[in-house]
Amino acid sequence: MSIEIFETTKNKPSAVYNGYQYRKFRSNLENIITWRCINERSEKCKGILKTKDNCVVSEMTHSCKPNEAKIDVKKQVANIRRRVCETDLSVSKIHQEEMSPLFQRGYEILTEIPTLSSIKSSLHKTRRRVQGISSEASTAADIVLSSELLKLSDNSTFLLADTFISESTNKIIVFGTPKCKDILQKSKKFYSDGTFKSCPKQFLQIYSLHADIGSSLEEVNIIPIVFALLPNKTQATYVKLFTILKEANWSPECLTMDFEVAAIMGAKIVFPTLEIKGCNFHFNQCLWYKALA
Repeated sequence: MSIEIFETTKNKPSAVYNGYQYRKFRSNLENIITWRCINERSEKCKGILKTKDNCVVSEMTHSCKPNEAKIDVKKQVANIRRRVCETDLSVSKIHQEEMSPLFQRGYEILTEIPTLSSIKSSLHKTRRRVQGISSEASTAADIVLSSELLKLSDNSTFLLADTFISESTNKIIVFGTPKCKDILQKSKKFYSDGTFKSCPKQFLQIYSLHADIGSSLEEVNIIPIVFALLPNKTQATYVKLFTILKEANWSPECLTMDFEVAAIMGAKIVFPTLEIKGCNFHFNQCLWYKALA
């Protein structure tokens, strides 16, 4: 009978046979591989498997019990690691797709499934290693964007700007596809907002710009077109962002935003004739906070 082999989290081969998992011990000149039970140290198990060309030559009895559920989870984790290296899908998406089939198999296997948070860091580390990124940048200034990572399927780039604000070390990075850039130039009505919870730790906020491409009384048709990583919420930062967009031929007539003074003033400096409207959601939010105070 043949065995199944997968790669462990330490990038070493592991064999599976009859519900037992083995680690590679040695191989001889006849290409016979000796595998030892992974519970050799923890449970003093003497189980040994010898194979040649992935077929079993001999097997020594185990003193430990087989654990197919745990092995199946390990194999799925190996699949996740492989896909993280081979595709551009998000780590969370890959984890969901690979682990979903296991969730239907009962409590025994559920207790073996690692949470995304417990393996996310190592998966990102694996992806960075494969992509040639030595380590995670500690500051925004240390971030170097690979041209390969910024390529779309048609070899165009979705990077609009990667620059510093004046003479400071505060970096701003702006993303937008060529199609979104075209919408940016043609549309006149826009919405903007910032978010903090999902922002990379090297920056303070993700600031997004959304274009109205034909809303009506019956239907809302607003799409996100630009995303910017900002280091802070100062007026100078917003001036820099809106200047970058202006240089990309952005000429808005109306911009709906929250009531952040620095953002409003930054937009007014770059676009003096721009009509700025306050967002109703943020207005009601301000009223609620004042009521609580």
